[in-house]
Amino acid sequence: MSLVGCQHLQSYKKTNKNKNTFKWIHAVFVVSSTSKSLKTKLGNSRCRVCKKRGPFLHACLECVFFGCHKHIREHAKNQKHSMSMDLTYGQTHCNQCHDYIYDSEIDAIAMDNKMKSKTFKKRLFEIDSWNPTTDERDYLKTKTKKICITPESTIGLRGLLNLGSTCFMNCIVQALMHTPLLRDYFLTERHKCKGVPGTCLVCEVSKLFQEFYNGTRVPLALHELLHLIWTHARHLAGYEQQDAHEFFIATLDVLHRHCLETMPNLKSVSLGKISRCPCIIDQIFTGGLQSDVVCQKCNGVSTTIDPIWDFSLDLGPVTLGGRPPSSLVDCLERFTRAEHLGENAKIMCSNCQSYQESTKQLTMKTLPIVISFHLKRFQHLKEMEKKISTIISFPEMLDMTPFMSRSKNESPFPSDNRYSLFAVINHLGNSINAGHYTAYVRQLQDYWYKCDDHFFPLIKDLGATGILLEWEDTFPYTRELLPIGGLSNSAQVSGAPYSIEEARQLLDMDCELTVVPLVQIFGHMEYVLKHEQWRNLREVEAYPSSMCPSNSETMALVRSLLKQIIAFHPNIQYIHIGADEIWYMGLCPACSKRVSTGKYGKPGLYLDYVTEVAQYIKENNPNLKIIIWDDMLRTIDIHILQGNLVEPMIWHYNSSETFHLGPALWEKYSNIFSNVWAASAFKGATTSCQILPVNKFHVSNHEAWLSELGQHAGKILHFKGIALTGWSSSVGRMLGYNDNTTNFGSPIKAPILPQLSFPGWQIFVGFEWFMNLRIKYKNIIDSDQMHSWFNQWQVLNNYTNPMQVDTILPVITDVLNELLSLESYLKTHLEQIYYCHTIDELLGTLVEPIKEHLKQIKSDCETQLSLGCRVRGQRRLNI
Repeated sequence: MSLVGCQHLQSYKKTNKNKNTFKWIHAVFVVSSTSKSLKTKLGNSRCRVCKKRGPFLHACLECVFFGCHKHIREHAKNQKHSMSMDLTYGQTHCNQCHDYIYDSEIDAIAMDNKMKSKTFKKRLFEIDSWNPTTDERDYLKTKTKKICITPESTIGLRGLLNLGSTCFMNCIVQALMHTPLLRDYFLTERHKCKGVPGTCLVCEVSKLFQEFYNGTRVPLALHELLHLIWTHARHLAGYEQQDAHEFFIATLDVLHRHCLETMPNLKSVSLGKISRCPCIIDQIFTGGLQSDVVCQKCNGVSTTIDPIWDFSLDLGPVTLGGRPPSSLVDCLERFTRAEHLGENAKIMCSNCQSYQESTKQLTMKTLPIVISFHLKRFQHLKEMEKKISTIISFPEMLDMTPFMSRSKNESPFPSDNRYSLFAVINHLGNSINAGHYTAYVRQLQDYWYKCDDHFFPLIKDLGATGILLEWEDTFPYTRELLPIGGLSNSAQVSGAPYSIEEARQLLDMDCELTVVPLVQIFGHMEYVLKHEQWRNLREVEAYPSSMCPSNSETMALVRSLLKQIIAFHPNIQYIHIGADEIWYMGLCPACSKRVSTGKYGKPGLYLDYVTEVAQYIKENNPNLKIIIWDDMLRTIDIHILQGNLVEPMIWHYNSSETFHLGPALWEKYSNIFSNVWAASAFKGATTSCQILPVNKFHVSNHEAWLSELGQHAGKILHFKGIALTGWSSSVGRMLGYNDNTTNFGSPIKAPILPQLSFPGWQIFVGFEWFMNLRIKYKNIIDSDQMHSWFNQWQVLNNYTNPMQVDTILPVITDVLNELLSLESYLKTHLEQIYYCHTIDELLGTLVEPIKEHLKQIKSDCETQLSLGCRVRGQRRLNI
């Protein structure tokens, strides 16, 4: 912003007479600090044309004319006068530039008027603009690079990672980050903290504002903010979903307290009859709520004014069968409506000196700079809770004047009590303990952005139309299946997902994705058959992978699995029953007999079982379409495959070099099935020990699929689509890793961070670091130096050379220290995304064995050095 106004204002300022005119008009009609100036203002402040007093009243600075927004423009055009002043805020308007003009000299005159007035307390002037110091001016002269915010700019827009049911926090933070005056305060570093580092929430929020507005687009994880809230608002601590409104109030409270504790020189501010805290939180968010209680006998009024941060508005009907509110204005009218307290709520009247019936009315005595409304959508009825789903409309511009308190000494000039909407927070779902929060924030002036930290909307935006969801033992099975899922005692102890509410929250997303649950019913049954009560259903007693289709209890178990899954997913169109990779089939005595005596052998055994399962589903859910993996169908003769109960999903995860399905398979399926699916692999499907996905491999797989579908998909009557699968426990999002090994004796102290920006990139870097460190570890363990001078026999017999041990110990120590640093790094970033039991498994499988081995080698080295060289007596050989 230029410190010098436009050329028309410069021309106006050339004479002292004009500057004195500006000073006088501003002092009398804007500040009005004396009774004389107030009398002058009352007698003249109305439009000369329409006789209205505002709200956009202007005074011409070149003649004696007062006009409303419309008529001041007409006057300036007809009289060719350029400059006028807004009488509400004292802003200078140039009619030739068609804009309000800022000028440092004019601003200094206005500020001088304000400083001389002890009663001037305009609401929007209570936050002063930034006035840079000499050092700050010198710094700005050397740092000439500017971040320009254009209509296309994304500065200030930054994603927030969901740390596990933390959408309630993320949406509030997004709203706070886009609160204009809060942003201006923190970006100018007005908070001067004197508290203990790492304990001040105000410092953390200040850091967040810097992160949001530095131009970076990498999503942020708010684990430090969450930890501080847990520490200072313990009722919000824990991993379960919280109420966003409760979090908002708690955050304001902690910020307010930390401002006072860490900035002790703050002075209180008087706000009418209220003494208001001087911290930035109260200056922006605190208003005054007036409560008037009127005695019905003597009409005596008892008035109380309390500070308030937000307004909680009821949505239920006023009376039984009455009409509920349908707009924010309706809610406010109801909030400020006089209420008869009734006979059971009598109050002590100070005039009557007895308990009397009364009426109570709430109004706004003073308005905050930022006003917040909370719609009370949840009703608690006895032991039940109900969400009120009434649609409430709200304007983009809200005038609060009708809801203000009235007083005898009220100014005849209408105040500008209008608010412009800049943030909206929504709750999706029907339960207060579950569901999902999203936020909408206004960027710049007219651009609105949706903030959603859930994974499903993200993949929908990338083009996905559905989600294939295989729960296995993470599903909250109940009743007879309780031991399988996340509600079992063992699962709860280990912290395994998901509770019923968490599972519903996962599904209760308004993202228009078709959910396809996958329930294995034949192979891959470890999640069920590992439990002792179902051990008898194994095809091979020692292996829990395959179900025995001949056991009389098998179908009862499968029906229970399907029944609970289908009931939990309302309105699903598809269910996937797996039925792939049955490694052990036809081996138990009953199945072996069926195979040997049946007409079609093992294929007949497989088809009979899958058909029975499919028929059960169709009998109970006639419109539900059934999908199965196709690998067990590929070798079955076309004459045996009859009917159209299921839709096969053809899966192939190889790269193009070994990708082959062939035209015969497509010809076979086209003659049997009307609907066919395909499945590729975007990660996993390589080796069981793969830690990070391999980029080239998976890109090649998708290129091969595109070629295959281009040639053969047209043969199928209805090709339904392709599922991008990721069958692995890999946590990396980027594909491939750096396999440059580190030379023996030259360990890397820390990972070299690449310029990455996707969510979770820190975890990818951590596992890339681990891959390099593991290679370094193996190079050391397999080196000639270890085999020649520090092998197991030498250590057990204390037969080592200290000179060689002295070269081995520092290398082992360095690698061990690096591994400990890596372990700490991984824990920090894994905790932002994964459950504790997942982290324990990852580190226990990958890091712990190497760490313990290195510790043992280090201990052995230190022991051998303490012993020194020991020469054992040699046996003489008889020759």
